[in-house]
Amino acid sequence: MQSRIDNGEVVVTYTDGSATRLALENPTTWWPIDTDYFIDDFGFRRPEPIPPRVDLQRARCAQWI
Repeated sequence: MQSRIDNGEVVVTYTDGSATRLALENPTTWWPIDTDYFIDDFGFRRPEPIPPRVDLQRARCAQWI
């Protein structure tokens, strides 16, 4: 996994034939599910808020900071 470049993509195709693409770029649109990155605003800066996490075991959205 490399930082600040597209590492993958999620493509959603709708029943009307249209599609939406989400590029997976860490730390902007992709974030680890088990831990947070070390953000020190020097070597690793993130101006956006941390994306929400999904607790798959309990089927709910959770913010673990």
